[in-house]
Amino acid sequence: MGSFSGARTRPRMSLQALFGFFSLFAALCTIFALGVTAAEAWSEHKQSSWPSASASIRRCAVDTYVRVRRSFSGTRSRITCEIQFDVNGEDVQARLHSGSSSSDKDVSRMNRWVSQHRPGTAIEIRYDSSNVKNAVLTETDMPLAGPRTPNNLKLLAIAALAFVVFYSLALTSQRRKTPVPA
Repeated sequence: MGSFSGARTRPRMSLQALFGFFSLFAALCTIFALGVTAAEAWSEHKQSSWPSASASIRRCAVDTYVRVRRSFSGTRSRITCEIQFDVNGEDVQARLHSGSSSSDKDVSRMNRWVSQHRPGTAIEIRYDSSNVKNAVLTETDMPLAGPRTPNNLKLLAIAALAFVVFYSLALTSQRRKTPVPA
């Protein structure tokens, strides 16, 4: 008669399998980061050829809103500026936004920037000639605004490096397990 202890043992994941899983995850992150980086770089490249104009700030404020995701909610803030500029003698009004953040440090930087950019302050923008209300800040000191490609490239490099490291570790652990033929 067999003995039954009642205790169940779970199969353990090998080190090679763990590194393989992490390398697969890092590869997927790299592919995703590459896609996002390429799309945003192309968009920013197109925006860099848009005509430039000097706009006048009509109103800038740090807007705070509540962001709800599933069971989590938190406040986030971003800069919103209403601007006015001239295109071929036509008065155009548009809005600019920064990225959003919940960090007190970022919100403090946003408030400082807004206090330095009161109504009437000139700001350089680029606008889409096919839709003049579509304006962007391509080079700016506005917190969390401007080109995102440099940060995307950093994220891409980190994901690619993680893939190389985990894949190398998976290969190394496989070589140590594989018996050498005599």
